Amino acid sequence: RLLIVVLVLGLLGVAAAEASRRPTSREATEIRAGAKLDLHGRGWQVSGIRVSTVNGHYASASVQQGRNGPGGEMILQLRHGIWHEAFLGTDGFCSAHVPKRVLDDLGFAC
Repeated sequence: RLLIVVLVLGLLGVAAAEASRRPTSREATEIRAGAKLDLHGRGWQVSGIRVSTVNGHYASASVQQGRNGPGGEMILQLRHGIWHEAFLGTDGFCSAHVPKRVLDDLGFAC
């Protein structure tokens, strides 16, 4: 029984190791700035940022323009030191040109 418990806990540890994480304060600032470069208009809010632990060059964020404006989920990729939109929408995340493992890690379950 002890061996089974140790194996199960080990597997849970591996699964937990491949889960997105909260950004550092610097990453959050950079991701917010990068996201707003690709959003048109004023009043965009960027929240719920997660950084992939599978590949730290990818992140996700919720975006919304004002209180009642349009919104969606954005997947960003770090290129040349700047975060760029890789995908923006409310569905179809699995069609993004992003590695499947990264999409799964960010919670899109493709």
